[in-house]
Amino acid sequence: MRLSDKAPAALMAELAAEGWSRAYVDGGGAVVRSFLAEGLIVDLTVTVVPILLGKGIRMFGALPAEVDLETVEVRAHPSGLTDLVFV
Repeated sequence: MRLSDKAPAALMAELAAEGWSRAYVDGGGAVVRSFLAEGLIVDLTVTVVPILLGKGIRMFGALPAEVDLETVEVRAHPSGLTDLVFV
């Protein structure tokens, strides 16, 4: 695991120079949103927790444009969690 405060493109360039072609991005909606905004997300897994909230906030906040996704897999877990995999 590596923690970084670099901009997404700079971080991905650094990783590519080290021979990496993929990275797992975590850290919440704002972090994922920054990678989405730069077109650096190839596939995205969203895990749904089966709880309805009275109110909440957008998962990724405001994006500069819509991001079209294609669902490629749905995995249901015995715990009730469901993973949605998009490309």
